[in-house]
Amino acid sequence: MDQQQDLTRLAHATAALDSTLARIEMRFAALEAKIDRIVAMVEERATVAAQSETGGRKTVSPSTGALLTKLGAGETPLALTSADQMLRALSVEQRIAVKAELARVGLLQ
Repeated sequence: MDQQQDLTRLAHATAALDSTLARIEMRFAALEAKIDRIVAMVEERATVAAQSETGGRKTVSPSTGALLTKLGAGETPLALTSADQMLRALSVEQRIAVKAELARVGLLQ
């Protein structure tokens, strides 16, 4: 009987270890996917930074360009307060996005 109990306990322990190993493997796969996404984001940001340092594109997106035309912004950099005044009809999220785009292309002081 002792041998049968030992085999049963060993079988339960093996099943528990298999379950634990499966969970660890799933977590490891999820972490690998997150790391891959982080690496891609870092590489993308490095590419954008390199382009801006080497005088890369200095154009705004079509929607930002249309908004600037509608608001009467010229080619000269805008003061932050005048940008705030022009963008006050937009939502907070839209203002942040437009300001970030203007700053990226050098139209916002």
